[in-house]
Amino acid sequence: MREIRIKRTDKEDLLFTGKILAKADDLKSSEKGETGIQLVLYQTRVRALVLAISVHGPGSDSLHAAVFFSSVRDIHEFSRSREGRGLAHLIYPLLEQLPGKTDRSVKRQEQESALREGQVHGQSLFQAG
Repeated sequence: MREIRIKRTDKEDLLFTGKILAKADDLKSSEKGETGIQLVLYQTRVRALVLAISVHGPGSDSLHAAVFFSSVRDIHEFSRSREGRGLAHLIYPLLEQLPGKTDRSVKRQEQESALREGQVHGQSLFQAG
């Protein structure tokens, strides 16, 4: 475990003790810089999950956010929400990297999440305050 600092747009950086569990991105390089989305999943010292989201636009345009979860199941539910749906193409590969996660367990969790669709436990991505 080490000190982690997550940059957040229009908020103070988030600081905690934890470790990186997985990373996924769809970044593309061009002459204007990188564009796309980068996700990094962390586990805190108290076992909470933090999903760091960076959205990179052309030039220096970027947005950064952090969403907190208490379980992997909550992340699945988030991926089906209005705010998380656009990240699903990266969330599923991210979760498949977790120790003990097999395609079968991920599929089962997806099916369970589909039954509970609409009950999202993640906080708003770019929520002020």
